[in-house]
Amino acid sequence: MKKICILLSLHILLACTVFAQTPARRPAQPAAPLPVREVSGIVKDTTDQAVIGATVTLTSPRDTVKVSTNAEGIFVLKKIQSPEFTLTVKSLGYEPYVKKFFYTYTSARLVLDPVILKTNSILITDIPINGTPTITYKTDTVEYRAADYKVRENATMEDLLKKMEGIEVDKDGNVTSQGIAVTRARINGQNYGGNDLAGVIRDLPAEIAEKVQVIDDYGDEAALSGVKSGDPQKVLNIVTRKDKSVMNRANFNGSKGTTGRISGNTTLERLNGNQQMNVRMNGNRSVLGVAGGGNGGGGNGGGGNGGGGNFGGSGGTGNSKTGGATFTYNDRINRKLNVEATYGFNLNARNQDQNTVSTEKYVGIDETVTSTRDVGTDNTGYNHNLNLRFQFTPDSSSRMIITPTFSTNGSSNNNNTNRVQRGGINQDTKTKTNSSSSSPNYGLTVNYARYFGKRKASTISFQGSGARSNNESDNTSYSNLQYFATSDPASLYKDSLVNRIRLTDNGNTNYRGSVTFAQRLGATIQLELNARLSYRGYDNDQTTSNLNTRGQQSVVDSLSKLFNYSFTEKRVTLNFRRGNNNTKFNYSLGISGVPGLLKGESQSLGNTTRRESFNMVPVVRLQYRWTRQKQFTLNYNGDPQEPNYTQIQDVPDVSTAGLTVYGNPNLKASFRHNVTANFNNYIAASRITFNASGSYTTTRNQVVTNSIQNKDLYRTRETRFFNLDGGNRTISGNYSLNKSTSSQVLRFRLNGQVGTERGISMNNGTENIRTTWTFVERFNVQIEPREWLQINPNINHTFRKINLSLPISNDSRTKNWDLGVDGRVIAKQRLVFGYDLGKNFVSGLNPTVTKDPFIINTYVRMEFLKRKNASVQVSGSDLLNQNNGANKQVTDLGSTVTASNLNSRYFLVSMTWRPAKYSGSRRTAGPRRGDGSFIQ
Repeated sequence: MKKICILLSLHILLACTVFAQTPARRPAQPAAPLPVREVSGIVKDTTDQAVIGATVTLTSPRDTVKVSTNAEGIFVLKKIQSPEFTLTVKSLGYEPYVKKFFYTYTSARLVLDPVILKTNSILITDIPINGTPTITYKTDTVEYRAADYKVRENATMEDLLKKMEGIEVDKDGNVTSQGIAVTRARINGQNYGGNDLAGVIRDLPAEIAEKVQVIDDYGDEAALSGVKSGDPQKVLNIVTRKDKSVMNRANFNGSKGTTGRISGNTTLERLNGNQQMNVRMNGNRSVLGVAGGGNGGGGNGGGGNGGGGNFGGSGGTGNSKTGGATFTYNDRINRKLNVEATYGFNLNARNQDQNTVSTEKYVGIDETVTSTRDVGTDNTGYNHNLNLRFQFTPDSSSRMIITPTFSTNGSSNNNNTNRVQRGGINQDTKTKTNSSSSSPNYGLTVNYARYFGKRKASTISFQGSGARSNNESDNTSYSNLQYFATSDPASLYKDSLVNRIRLTDNGNTNYRGSVTFAQRLGATIQLELNARLSYRGYDNDQTTSNLNTRGQQSVVDSLSKLFNYSFTEKRVTLNFRRGNNNTKFNYSLGISGVPGLLKGESQSLGNTTRRESFNMVPVVRLQYRWTRQKQFTLNYNGDPQEPNYTQIQDVPDVSTAGLTVYGNPNLKASFRHNVTANFNNYIAASRITFNASGSYTTTRNQVVTNSIQNKDLYRTRETRFFNLDGGNRTISGNYSLNKSTSSQVLRFRLNGQVGTERGISMNNGTENIRTTWTFVERFNVQIEPREWLQINPNINHTFRKINLSLPISNDSRTKNWDLGVDGRVIAKQRLVFGYDLGKNFVSGLNPTVTKDPFIINTYVRMEFLKRKNASVQVSGSDLLNQNNGANKQVTDLGSTVTASNLNSRYFLVSMTWRPAKYSGSRRTAGPRRGDGSFIQ
């Protein structure tokens, strides 16, 4: 017991010694208070959706700060002095949120719990809420939420597009997005309506759209492999609403007018999820040489014919008859097979009389050549197109797309031309030409991709395509040429007849093969290797014969030709790509080697040509996204281009009287460099959209034309070709600024283009530099205070300046101010009055045409039936008959002015019926892909 007590005492003593040697801890010093701090959070509704544009106010004895939530519903309040504050959140359609917060002075960043706003049912009942217009910028896609744009009942897709920021629709139905043409349409990711985009948007009802997407489409090869190359095409994709994804509808329209105008259109359509069946038929007889009358009553009336304010027509007088039909069938047969099929045909007939006056000036020739030409044409033509697309997905690791195409077209043309030349050339020419041609075209493209490894990190894809087209033509011309010593008709010194028959057989064969391997090295990193071979071959056979007065033919060997040439392009690309749809900074950087071979053989003269080239070009694609509503992109693209047949042929072409065209078989292939940049910003809280884009293009080994007038007795002319380095370049830019009020009563739109182009040609062997400046500005206000009233004033300004470096050349300046207003008034909900007024102030054109025309277009429409989907309309275009201007084209040698139809006034009576039935179904209730297609 004594031993235990002794040991216990020793342990206690040792412990006391250890603690005695350890210094005592000092009490912790409190953190220093911070003068300012950052407060952030997110605002959502009860459905967990972000509330965009909500007003967030923070108040304290030392702070009063107000901000708005961004596109993700996030707010950030900086430099807040007090840690104790009151937060107030307000948004239209929701109950106010008020809460007090207490924090310490030592917190630098305060992240609040999500603010949940409750719906204010009383407010929604009393005030119509249309939502905040939402624009989302994704990789290669701009997406618009259709429900946020207010259009009238029975409005068309054209009316809806005209309200969307960055999209423009002209009076002929042509669509541009950020200054670039949109080429075709899709519905739920499937091709729709062939190439008739204008007909599609004027026919489809706006009410079926949930989203509208403008897509930069790089083709099927890029879609399978993920590797993008070349310039994309802009495609309009319409994502349908689920409750209207089952649709049965028709559209019947007929009109009859003065000056022989008549038209009819019929559409029959069924839509059921991924299945689409559509028949569109049309026929039209119109007058040529008159500016288009527009369609849509200012763009927001749900149909009508409001007319246009374009100055000047296409030139000439006459009429045109067209008719055709398009049949579309798209369906996802099962989980593995999707089919798209489109067949269309068109018939056309045109007769036209056209008068032009042109001037030309040559170096070393004292006098200017003035030509007056009267042309009468009578042409007929047809074309048939069949496009098929089969998409196979045999399993989750492979995909295949097969695209067969076939088309054929033909024409028959009869032309009579009378040309009088005075000044530097004194010559009268009368030519009668009869010709016919036919051209079948067929092709096949196969794309296949296979995905390997964990999470399909490796991809190998193959693409092969082949196409063949052949054009056969038979041309007979009868020419009477009279040469004069002076401008006096009595000074005739030669009168000759030249009658010839030309039989032409031109073929074009294209082959293309590509192999791509892509390996993911991480969640956002990918390495890509691509090898590509392209072959373009041209076979040209022309037999020229003289025809005597007895109708006998004799072959002219010196004017007949058999010339074949081809261009082979190889390209090997190594590319490093980083980023995905969720990263802010995406980029692709790499290098391409592009060897090329241009070779040809002339069996007529026994000549051969062979030109090799090699180019190293970078791969640059950059994208920076601050948010889903703000992004910047930069792309570079480089491609070779071979000369055309006229430029490279080795036998002179004398098909135009008094002009001989000499090709140059020693030409090299040119190479085009192009850089494009885009900036897009949608500020949801302020409802402001800003888009800007720019491009720079330059061409190496550009093919340049040398125009020559000889000083011989007949003053004959020649055209020759050669390569020139660094002579041509183009710089262009587009901008668009849009602002709308929360109630959509007012919409402001300012957009325009700025561009300069530098080109080089030769005039009698002397360099002539052509510099063109173009400025286009458009300002438009859409005013819609009530559903029955719409007013759209607009101001358009176009300025074009062309300077030529040669002192003998005449520079050109054309300017047009267009002040206009269009809109509609609805009486008793069924009677619609539409108008489109435009006053033009024009300078720089022929002074003999109508100066500063005032163009008035109007219509009155009565709507019937319960849904107002039937109507009768009476419209009038150019009531004052002043839209008879001229078309002026400036060339490197001079200018050409073409007079338009002097009778531009016409009236039209139209009848329309659009029956439709919409619903949803089980096959449209499931999940969807990003393009709107339903997952079965």
